[in-house]
Amino acid sequence: MSASYDRPRSLLNLIADALFLADLPTATTTTAITKLNVVDRLNEGAAELYNAILQSGDGAEIFIKRGSITCNARDPSLYDLDASFLKLKYVEYKSSATSGTTIRLRKFGLEDRAMLVTTSARNYDNALIAYRLEGKTTLDDTTGTQIEILPIPPSGAIVAYWYMPVPPRLANDGDMLPGFSGFETYCITYAARSFTLKQENYEATDRLGAELERIKGNILQAMKNRDESEPPRTRMVREQPGRFNRWSGGRGRF
Repeated sequence: MSASYDRPRSLLNLIADALFLADLPTATTTTAITKLNVVDRLNEGAAELYNAILQSGDGAEIFIKRGSITCNARDPSLYDLDASFLKLKYVEYKSSATSGTTIRLRKFGLEDRAMLVTTSARNYDNALIAYRLEGKTTLDDTTGTQIEILPIPPSGAIVAYWYMPVPPRLANDGDMLPGFSGFETYCITYAARSFTLKQENYEATDRLGAELERIKGNILQAMKNRDESEPPRTRMVREQPGRFNRWSGGRGRF
């Protein structure tokens, strides 16, 4: 049994395709499998595949978003990150929107906070400035994530950050799941397989399980080969001048 999967797909389309693939009637509040059941399974499939791509390390850049913070010299020097934040990838700092050198920020530990927080905002060395995350650490955590920048930067300083957002969650009929390399097909197949298993249709369950693995393999391979403009090369690791010698007595905490 097959269905036509156009990309991108609305939640209503995804529900219909999942039921069709599982050979089930249209879901209502009175059927054994309700519309909410289908929505939950589609979201589970999306989250599972999303996490598999993140864990593979290949092509996860397709999901990366960029955020920006304008500092205001406040104490505590804590700023909210985007509500969709899941995992930090990179942080940059510039002392002014119109001037100054852009530098990469490194992470500091709590054991270094006392030294950093007492450093004068007017006299801090850019080679010393660093960040620390505070707050949400899991997909299910409802608290927000904040970033602390120390020493306290001057008003107008810019912090740019790149991050992985939480996986998309479908809720309304018109919500769209961006389709690429079979992402939406995986979600449809995942949902259909859960329903055939519930109905103890083990032949269909095995067939759909094998199809899931095939689709996932194709997607991960496509992510790996997404950018072929340049061959892999050694990453540049030039550090900020004097950074390691000045930090915590030259022990090189980073």
